[in-house]
Amino acid sequence: MPVQYTVVATKYFFNRSRERIVADALRESKKTGEELGVEIQRRVRREEKLPGEEAANASLTAQEDLQKDLYACYDKLVVEQDARFDAALHMHTIFAGLSPKSLLEDTEEKLINKYEPLNQAYTGDLNFEKLPYEVLRLSDFVKAASELDVECDIRKAPGIEWLKWICQWQLQEVVPNLIIAFRLFLTLTISAATAERSFSELKLTKLYLRLTMSQE
Repeated sequence: MPVQYTVVATKYFFNRSRERIVADALRESKKTGEELGVEIQRRVRREEKLPGEEAANASLTAQEDLQKDLYACYDKLVVEQDARFDAALHMHTIFAGLSPKSLLEDTEEKLINKYEPLNQAYTGDLNFEKLPYEVLRLSDFVKAASELDVECDIRKAPGIEWLKWICQWQLQEVVPNLIIAFRLFLTLTISAATAERSFSELKLTKLYLRLTMSQE
């Protein structure tokens, strides 16, 4: 199944299952609390009233407060997943021409169309006029090697194996731009530090001075 279908299907699952997952999490948390003898208690928050205000706002029960936090946590997860899925789809579009099927089966016209997003993303790093022809030459080498030596067949191998195979057979001067494209793809950032940045930014707002300041 193409990667873009899997990503979109996963996004649909998260959006469709929000109520059920939160309800299951709430039920499991209550069950675990009962087994451990821990009661759900609402956190006591100090509420400041405006001048002249007498009636307090209607407060949530402990279970409703926990449910609200679970919804907030789930929504945060969905937002993070959507951002990463969109980035993954974007990278898949840029490097679609480096898939084994494209390298071995696509025609010159198809290769030119597939490498256009790569050209826009990395203008100046590659000679995109020569890249499709390098792919066609590499395809000839792979087919010839497959016929002569079965152990050299990499038609279903990942990108890192293609790069190793090119270096093993000393084809660096034959496909220099394709090597650069593989290196760009293989050195993509695969992680994010959103959570770590959140804790770092927390120190900017939750300072001791600010927490201990009064209205005076």
